[in-house]
Amino acid sequence: MRIRTAVLTLVCVLAAAWSSLAIESPHVFGVGEKIGYQLHAKGLYLGDQTVELESIDQLDGRDVYKLRGFTMSSRFMNLFFPVDDKWLVYIDRLKLMPLKLEKDMLEGKNQAFLIYYINQDEKRVVFENATTGNIEEKEGKHHVFDLFTMIYYYRQNPQAFDEGYTFEFLEEKGLLTVQFKNEGETRIKVIPISNRKKIPAYKLMQVGGIGIEIYVSTDELRIPLKVVSPVRMKKERKFNIEMNLNKYKPGEGQGDVPEIFRDLSF
Repeated sequence: MRIRTAVLTLVCVLAAAWSSLAIESPHVFGVGEKIGYQLHAKGLYLGDQTVELESIDQLDGRDVYKLRGFTMSSRFMNLFFPVDDKWLVYIDRLKLMPLKLEKDMLEGKNQAFLIYYINQDEKRVVFENATTGNIEEKEGKHHVFDLFTMIYYYRQNPQAFDEGYTFEFLEEKGLLTVQFKNEGETRIKVIPISNRKKIPAYKLMQVGGIGIEIYVSTDELRIPLKVVSPVRMKKERKFNIEMNLNKYKPGEGQGDVPEIFRDLSF
């Protein structure tokens, strides 16, 4: 009887331990994490960007993260170029690569509902404009990411960027081969969390191209603090659009959040 009781007790303990491990997030981020940004150009407030790791779901038999976001222009910018973009990305939970992206976009006078079906094994993307019914297919040589899924991939696999990571960048109507490299630690200002003093960050730099810069925190969460994207104008002129972190909410199982992010609640 004692042996049977001991065995049953051991089984219960193992089952509880297995259950605990099963729900623990395998990544540095967790479901429910929400990140907010303010967009600026030359000191002018342009609008807001929000990204949330919404839930875990299934897509074609695979476990996926649902990453939801929106971009909305400021009242001032609405007078000249209104932006109201809403998007949803399904990310393979094991490989952290996007499998499907849906985008409901309004940018100036351009309005459409776009769907991207991504086959990472064959490095192929089917572009569907659900508004016009137009469907196109593109093939690349590398895995496919948009800007935010690439950042989530980096957060879990920072070592992949030490010597430069090459991928196909998902554009509105095609694929563009790009490379980003970790250029090491630097110090930056991020409005409003460090307007007066600089904070440490790792700099991911686009090699060639327009030269997008991504700055992530040096703690284990590797939160994207700032994104700088140059915009080219006529006559070789250009200006930078900056996304500065201004709100943060940790996800499930992320534990203690570094002090610098604790006052950035939604």
